[in-house]
Amino acid sequence: MTIRRCGIVHLSTLLLLSACAGTGPVPARFRAPEPGPAQDLTAGLPAADRTGQSLADNPGQNVAETETRPHGDAANSGGTVAVGRADLLGGWKVAAGSDSCQLFMSLTGWAGGYRAVTRGCSSDLLANVQAWNLNEQEIMLLNGSGETVARLFATEKTRFNGQMEDGVGVTVFR
Repeated sequence: MTIRRCGIVHLSTLLLLSACAGTGPVPARFRAPEPGPAQDLTAGLPAADRTGQSLADNPGQNVAETETRPHGDAANSGGTVAVGRADLLGGWKVAAGSDSCQLFMSLTGWAGGYRAVTRGCSSDLLANVQAWNLNEQEIMLLNGSGETVARLFATEKTRFNGQMEDGVGVTVFR
């Protein structure tokens, strides 16, 4: 009787599995979701005033008093391009003298600015970059003590030229 019962259980299991293995369309609950529209990753960031400071840092300032910066247009004499903090985020290549390395900038608060890290830099100044800050249109790379390592200005939206504190020219680009 036990062998017969096991045989029936196995046979019914096989029948159920074969019924599930049909060639029809996959039910919606088993399909991967369709990709949605691209998301704006800067949507949750606080707005910035014309000095690049977060409005969260300037609670007395009215949002209506801030100005919108033109991105990609020459903003002032000297051929620099107006950039905002969001334009600086992410990975960059760095060329300074004979040095070639990488720089990554985020909006995590750090050492008088925002977190930055370099990789593969042989220059002691560049290897010690730990932060960045934007003051008007001047981009400053800072060490762990908050001291300026390099000063840069955007000549294009994806290219910044300047000078390190030791006098060596530096270019940051994508």
